[in-house]
Amino acid sequence: MIIRSTISRAVSFALVILLSGWGSQLFSLADDLAGTNRHSLQFRIDPGFRLDSFRGSLLSYQFDLTSSFSLRLGLSYYQDDSSVDLVYHLAWDPYTPYEFTNYYLNRSGSYYFDVIRYHRDERFSLYYGIGAYLTYAEIIDEDSYVNTWSQDSTIRISSDVNHFSGTGGSILFGSDWRILDWLSIHAEYSTLVYYRREEVTRVNEEIPFDGRDREYRETKGWKIYSQGVRFGVSFRF
Repeated sequence: MIIRSTISRAVSFALVILLSGWGSQLFSLADDLAGTNRHSLQFRIDPGFRLDSFRGSLLSYQFDLTSSFSLRLGLSYYQDDSSVDLVYHLAWDPYTPYEFTNYYLNRSGSYYFDVIRYHRDERFSLYYGIGAYLTYAEIIDEDSYVNTWSQDSTIRISSDVNHFSGTGGSILFGSDWRILDWLSIHAEYSTLVYYRREEVTRVNEEIPFDGRDREYRETKGWKIYSQGVRFGVSFRF
């Protein structure tokens, strides 16, 4: 439910950008880039000149609408999913098996949609832009301890569930040097402004003693986050 509502707000934010004054300029300009390398994949240049993610760990793709306007899409995704099933015996009770189960899920994603305005001069350009930003994360950590083979049979269950979402926008500006028709390097500074919401639920339960503790916490509010300066390279095609 949180992720669905967050996506709808992000889509609405992007539509506001495209239907604003900037959006009308975008689609009223004549296409003056016919026959050029209008597509590009972007990578960040790390210390040691290693290539890493620029505007998204999965993809940072830019499309030049005209010589003055471009659209950029950035995608990031991460997932760690594991489970453990364990049967063990205590040293002082070697005949009674105990079962322990753990399930862990950690996944997150971020999405960027930028509209960029260029001021070009030969192969050197200055640019600035605004964009829509969406992020979410989910962490589930569940443990169960079962002892049903003795007279004091017990089942203990504990779970931690964390949902996080953020919706907002970004502002950015930078410079680009087109070394070759298919290669350029750039430096960019960006800042995110977004509304964040986090829900944390913790449950501890013990059977047959009917002991059940539940804790729920919700945090929400605005956040401003500077992403600093990133140096990157674009491969055009």
